[in-house]
Amino acid sequence: MRSWGGLPEAGAQGTHYYWQYAVKVIVGTSPGKAGVAEGFHFTSVNIHCPDSTQVAYYRVKVALSGDNGVPGLISIFDPWVLKQDQATQWDMNGFSYLLTITPIPVPVFYEGFFVIESDVLLDVVAVYTAQVDQSGPLATMEIERVPYRYLGGGGGG
Repeated sequence: MRSWGGLPEAGAQGTHYYWQYAVKVIVGTSPGKAGVAEGFHFTSVNIHCPDSTQVAYYRVKVALSGDNGVPGLISIFDPWVLKQDQATQWDMNGFSYLLTITPIPVPVFYEGFFVIESDVLLDVVAVYTAQVDQSGPLATMEIERVPYRYLGGGGGG
């Protein structure tokens, strides 16, 4: 059932996802389209299970943004798990994995959202960096704590 490093119990039958996080992603080499500077853009998403008593069952997907009101493509949800106080990081390799298993061709440059749904509250932090090219010096960096959205059900709110 599980591939690419997840634990076998990920996506256990009957898991209800109460909390959602929508993380903006900007990835790849931009030709300098409106609103996004020319250069290489990178997004890293850090996820931490702060609960000392519960395991976090979570699932992730990528929703690509289309241009000018045209909806983009959406990957399938893929289930994962974090034990108490564990953390993980998702980046362009993980986003590409999610697009590939759907299957959606991985664009050279894309914007969209990395969507996380979990059965417990998580710490989610996004790190955005950009540089003129992949081998050049860092031009900018931003760190953002991502707020949750309550989806309903018995998880509180």
